[in-house]
Amino acid sequence: MKQQSLTHHYIPQFYSKQWVGKDGRLCEFSRPHGAAKSQRKTPKAAGYLRDLYTVPGLPPESQSILEDRFFRQTDQAASDALDFMLANTSGFGDMPARLRSGWSRFLLSLVHRSPERVEQLRAKLRIELETRVSEIEQNYHAQRQPGEPETFGELWSLIERDVERITWAVLLERVIDSKTVGTFINEMHWSIVTFNEAPHSLMTSDWPVCMSNGITRPDGFVALPVSPTQAFLATNTQDVEAMLRRDDAKTFHAYLNDTVVRQAVRYVYATDDRQLRFVDARLRK
Repeated sequence: MKQQSLTHHYIPQFYSKQWVGKDGRLCEFSRPHGAAKSQRKTPKAAGYLRDLYTVPGLPPESQSILEDRFFRQTDQAASDALDFMLANTSGFGDMPARLRSGWSRFLLSLVHRSPERVEQLRAKLRIELETRVSEIEQNYHAQRQPGEPETFGELWSLIERDVERITWAVLLERVIDSKTVGTFINEMHWSIVTFNEAPHSLMTSDWPVCMSNGITRPDGFVALPVSPTQAFLATNTQDVEAMLRRDDAKTFHAYLNDTVVRQAVRYVYATDDRQLRFVDARLRK
């Protein structure tokens, strides 16, 4: 039987390694008790949770299919896309469609794959299942097939756990692989913004995607720090991109750091601990 993955990274290592220092480690900020603290960690030891994407309702050899297939493919395509963008910062006109779609999927994955979002999905599913099950139960006798249990209660007791255990995984894939949202992001104007003169480096976190209030608006945008000095930016117009890139770069840089720290649920990541006070003032208690 193939060995199943047990350590599931919701912050992929190819992404977090952009912040490693000469020691091969990055700085992880957290607030376990009281004031925020920092510690050095390797990308492998950061941004993961054991069995986060394990699907117990599947056969043993397939229980890690989300991690071993879906997220591995998602992260590899995103890693290739990031390499392409960082090597072609002047423009992405010839960016292969596979890489463009892969990066859009990766952005959506960062929004939905955290432990907190996974639990929210499971909770929402439980509520929806209760409603759906009630509807099915009312018509069970009329639709019951030969050989099926006499009552719906008997049938549900046999399948309830596996239905819930499997369905959340299917839904997680669907929201991350949303054709509607993914296509919209694909068609936005993409660029890499480099901050050469910023007084502080960019940080990232366990909730790093920054979005305007309504990305479909003319001034809508999606942004993600991709290194201590660079950020990915997708806008609906080149005028908005120009404003954020050149006319208001200092404000945009400050917005990115402020947002990724305030959005963080537990962890913020940087190359070093020089912004500890900044993080302590913004990381949720």
